Amino acid sequence: MMTIGAASSGWERAARAAFAGLAASLVACHWCPWDKDCDRWYGAAHDAPLRVVSHNLAVGPGGALAVAEQVEGFPRLRYAPRPSGTSVDLHAAISPAGFECPLVAVGDRGTILVSEDDGERWSTPATPVRDALRAVDIDCPFTTAAAVGDAGALLVARTNLDLWTPRETGTDRTLRAVALAGDLGFAAGDGGTVLRSLDRADTWAPIALGTSVDLVAVEFLVYPRQRDTAVIAGVDGVVWASDDDGERWREIDTGLPEPLLQLEIGPFYPRDGRLQLSLSMLTDSGVWHWYDRADDPLSLPYPLELRVHSFTEASMFGDPGPVVLVEGGLQVWRPCMTCD
Repeated sequence: MMTIGAASSGWERAARAAFAGLAASLVACHWCPWDKDCDRWYGAAHDAPLRVVSHNLAVGPGGALAVAEQVEGFPRLRYAPRPSGTSVDLHAAISPAGFECPLVAVGDRGTILVSEDDGERWSTPATPVRDALRAVDIDCPFTTAAAVGDAGALLVARTNLDLWTPRETGTDRTLRAVALAGDLGFAAGDGGTVLRSLDRADTWAPIALGTSVDLVAVEFLVYPRQRDTAVIAGVDGVVWASDDDGERWREIDTGLPEPLLQLEIGPFYPRDGRLQLSLSMLTDSGVWHWYDRADDPLSLPYPLELRVHSFTEASMFGDPGPVVLVEGGLQVWRPCMTCD
């Protein structure tokens, strides 16, 4: 599962997000007037067996790795293969949107791949574990990175992505998600396991959510004039949210009717004078949206009848809407917009 923890200030992130949203809206309006064929998926095929996407980076089994490139037409992107230098299955990648930051992918046998030139060349630093790594996150600009995986494996890199050192977790459960934001970090996994760090991923201690559900996602959102908001999600679609560094958690039943595959925390939006949380959640049916409001919070604006592997909400090269990896290719949603 893809997570993003950025060390830059909240207002910078908010400004980037607002600009990206405005740009996507304007481009969508230009490409897709109300009287054209829209509010539907457009697809593009690729040869690589890609399974996980994080913005402009996608990975998969057998060392499959590809980087987004701009092309003519719609969708305006394709994922072009790059030599990864490994044949192991890759399970997760991080490609922070809008930040100058290295790209990182992780996989079987403790494999970590790092690129500092936007995915053109990849290095494989040595790691002290042979367990599969299943999630990775990185603070941007890069200060700290963490990767987690089977048997409670947790590796940390500080200022040097060629040097990864293990951290004590006190669990042998599989960890499936990790997120970093400044001094704060969370890792989560099977059986309701949650770990917290308050010292830039140096030491980790368990915290209790009161659940035994397998946890599959951890996300941060930092917003102006608001403390870091963390979200942890279970495979059953139940979400826990905290805005006080993980001291207290609010349980939210999103009403998701099928197992959660992936979650991305969306922007806050104003309602009744306060900021509300929104989530994008992937299931086999498509990409769902959940809004923190009392009336009709869950919707399925992006249904799919194809087998879905992964999605990312980032707009790349002006393509609005989510990018979804399906068997043998990708799908991009092209929304209709009424232009004045």
